Amino acid sequence: MATPPRRDIFAQVMGFLVFLLGLGIILGVLWLAFGIWNDSNLGLGAAGKNGTTAADIGVGFGKLTMRIILLFLGSVSGSLIANKGIRLYFTGAGTHHGHVAPPGPPIVAEEIRLQQTGDVVEKEESLQARRQKA
Repeated sequence: MATPPRRDIFAQVMGFLVFLLGLGIILGVLWLAFGIWNDSNLGLGAAGKNGTTAADIGVGFGKLTMRIILLFLGSVSGSLIANKGIRLYFTGAGTHHGHVAPPGPPIVAEEIRLQQTGDVVEKEESLQARRQKA
């Protein structure tokens, strides 16, 4: 009789906390993006009210571009952290969420083995013999 998978409460709690951390990072990124959306000067700051020079526009554009790049990196890192928390939680729960390919027909498995060994003559003879049996 097979034993049921063992649960690890500490791993589940840590996985949930890591997931919440990743979710918090994603929500923080969304909050910062909303702040950029509401900025009527688009990063120019006080220079937008007094008149702008080409240098002010260039610096403002650089700041805005850097903020967008940091938002992108924050969203990617937040989603990776949340994903790691989910995987840690389910690993601690004793469930397996890996993708295991079902075994293929024996002819395909034999073809793969023979391709890896590179034995062409044995390959042809073995495949013909297997096909005649099937």
